[in-house]
Amino acid sequence: MSKKLYPANEQAFSKRRLAKIFYLHHLEATGGGTLRYIEYLAKIQSPQVAFLLFDRKEANISLHSDTSAVRIFSAPHSLPLRIVVIIWQTIVYLAKHRPGIVHAHSSISGFVVRLLQPFFGYRAIYTPHCYSFTYPNGALKNAVYWLIEKALANLGNTTNLHVSMSDYQVGKQLTVRNRGVIIHSPFDWRKQPVDPHRTFESNTIVVIGSNRPQKGYHVLARIADELINSSLPIRILVIGAQSFSSKVSYVPWQENLDEYYSKSFCLLNVSYSEGLSLSLVDALNVGLPIVAFDIPANREILDNGCGVLIEQRNVDDTISAIISLKQNFERYQMLHIRERRRASEYFSPQVFYRKYQCHYMQYGIKDIGIPEILLPNFPNGTRTARMTRVLSGSR
Repeated sequence: MSKKLYPANEQAFSKRRLAKIFYLHHLEATGGGTLRYIEYLAKIQSPQVAFLLFDRKEANISLHSDTSAVRIFSAPHSLPLRIVVIIWQTIVYLAKHRPGIVHAHSSISGFVVRLLQPFFGYRAIYTPHCYSFTYPNGALKNAVYWLIEKALANLGNTTNLHVSMSDYQVGKQLTVRNRGVIIHSPFDWRKQPVDPHRTFESNTIVVIGSNRPQKGYHVLARIADELINSSLPIRILVIGAQSFSSKVSYVPWQENLDEYYSKSFCLLNVSYSEGLSLSLVDALNVGLPIVAFDIPANREILDNGCGVLIEQRNVDDTISAIISLKQNFERYQMLHIRERRRASEYFSPQVFYRKYQCHYMQYGIKDIGIPEILLPNFPNGTRTARMTRVLSGSR
């Protein structure tokens, strides 16, 4: 059974018979990175774009856009039934709108879109969500992914473009290494940079995430014990997880984390299995120094000395790194500057949309714009106006 996200969107969707780009996404993974990626895509302002999404978890996701048509379906929980529903509804909409390009997100949507490609003749763009391959059963998922790719190849499928959400993700896609493009999930444009002089004086270390095993909270509990025994009056605050140690403070998950970023000394990430952590990306944007375990995804975010990377599960080195950073303001401030610069160059909404515009132009899609609210404010609005024209394909 389908539902309307906004009445105006359904009316807009019904008029999109000649849509050039048709987004299909199945929210099989409702992590923050996936939801933000789709949210920003849905803000694309173009009369040539339409969206169709399937959601088995009824995620409360804001996909409203004045110029994008969005339709969300509730798919069954049973995997076989989900696939049947997605295939049937996709066929209906493909036959109705006949798009020239179908951009599929997630493994299930990617399978459906590429399975149907020979029958409808569109060009297929595929963004796999391979974060789950980093989990303990990742080897099995890699094998399944490989079998799906082989089966689709034998059916004569041609994927015109792979768009990965991280370099680490490309490495996990066994059949698409070295032939995809990377477009990272952008940071939250609404967050303001922290004041390094103020945060340096804080005695709070913030940790963000749920209680999933790969978040490494059993190691965090040991770190908390050691910090209490150290000479520094430092406390650890965990946002979004249930209690696992009496030595750690907790607050429930909330969307706006600005207050915690601005009042914390650093962000600590002790995950030993991670996709592309949005908490790290957002901390990078506001310039809050980061101490994190050295895993591939974290290494990608904190490249070029933009954070402090620690050997996985090494409690002593983590404590030493925090104490050393607490005693060196010059290094602390340098991390703030480097993080802000890297976020601007690799994880900004502007970079996100420029890359999509570049690749869509290859298929004749030139009218790509974004809301001006996502663009930086400059005196007299000169650069804001110019940015809007560039993104829309004008000069």
